[in-house]
Amino acid sequence: MNESLTQTPVAVARSLALPRQTQRGNLLLRRLHGVLDLVYLTTRRLYYHFGLSLLSLLGVILAIGLVSSATFFAQAVETVIMRQELAEYSRITGRPPFSSRVFTASSRTVPLTLARTETLAANVADTVSSEVGLPVRSVGLLADSGVLTLQPLPDDTRYAGRRSLGDLNIAYMQGVADHITVEGEPLDDDQSADALAVWIHNDQAAKLGLQLGDAFTLTGQQGQVAIPVQIAGFWQAINPQSPFWFSNPDQTLREKLFVRRGDYLSHVEPQLEPKVRSVTWYVVLDEMAARPAGARAYAEGWQQAAAVVKRYLPEAQLTLPSVPLANFVGRQTTLTTILLGFNTPAFGFLLYFLILTSAVIAYWQRRETAVLISRGMTRWGVLSFTLVEGIILFVIASPIGLFFGMALARLMGYTVSFLTFEPRAPLPVSWDGFNLPLLAATLGILLLAKLW
Repeated sequence: MNESLTQTPVAVARSLALPRQTQRGNLLLRRLHGVLDLVYLTTRRLYYHFGLSLLSLLGVILAIGLVSSATFFAQAVETVIMRQELAEYSRITGRPPFSSRVFTASSRTVPLTLARTETLAANVADTVSSEVGLPVRSVGLLADSGVLTLQPLPDDTRYAGRRSLGDLNIAYMQGVADHITVEGEPLDDDQSADALAVWIHNDQAAKLGLQLGDAFTLTGQQGQVAIPVQIAGFWQAINPQSPFWFSNPDQTLREKLFVRRGDYLSHVEPQLEPKVRSVTWYVVLDEMAARPAGARAYAEGWQQAAAVVKRYLPEAQLTLPSVPLANFVGRQTTLTTILLGFNTPAFGFLLYFLILTSAVIAYWQRRETAVLISRGMTRWGVLSFTLVEGIILFVIASPIGLFFGMALARLMGYTVSFLTFEPRAPLPVSWDGFNLPLLAATLGILLLAKLW
């Protein structure tokens, strides 16, 4: 007795709480066992009426396949239409449909170097990709030195009396060697010696009367910059309409002198301030990953990407794609509704078939039901058997029905007219056409039919 009096209030509370926790645990355990027993008995009943259960399963599979095929087919058709329209847009504009040009100049807040422009290229591409929601296909980079004056050497008699031949820019363009033809030395990864090796556009070289191996001096910043250069080759774009170029290079890059990356770091950056006057990034997203249902999100993502880029590059200017994405909003839902309307009679027959099958099963289970009620089971308990039966059938039938719906949608892609098929490229049926609310509504209708 003295020991009980010396116990603390906390210890007493803990001692009183233990039996309640034990009772609560036993109650949860009994409920769990009850659910498992119900599932076991329901499975045995389904197996006992194997033929009727198989018919019910077949009806659920057909119903799910019939409804889901409409959404899968609508999504696939809309994807094909979207890709065709994007290809037409690319043909007209000469640019990939989901491409953006990002331009910024060096400033006091963001001074640019070649290494920093390469780091920022990855940042800009990640920003655009994450905001739009599409993977990056390629990232282009064009670093520009700014305007420099091409001057002949003092002992070059060909240009006697001419102080300059014109204004040009030194430029490093990532991966450009694979998209141009060069007359002269190849634009490779070698290193220039004393004079900087440069590659000039073929038309610009003809205009200025330059020859391979000619030596000049590039000056700028009021005479503070003097870079000796040598003409290493003449370049011409292999395909000016290639997605690699944001615009026609024969027009926009004629006054650019291409150099190697290593040469820009060793010969150009030490003499310039800022090291890179301006940079252009060309971000191309993969349009093959675009989904019609995400058209609105893509349009909003481009606007959001422009706002995010300006937070860490205040001077940046973004050229956003002008794809008419609004055309794709809502069309898939309209097509799905039309297809479901055509499938309504067939779905009605399936529903009637399931009701008849459920009625036959209930008829053959009447003796079992009578025994269960005589042993004390309530009507809600009997109803729970039917509910669990429906859930088990749905769990088995749902994946099979969805795969059947995808196969049916792909088969519909080969139709020309009624019962007329033609071999063609298969529709891009994918899980993007899965419509969870529609599937849930279908299962709900089937479950109500079975319970009724």
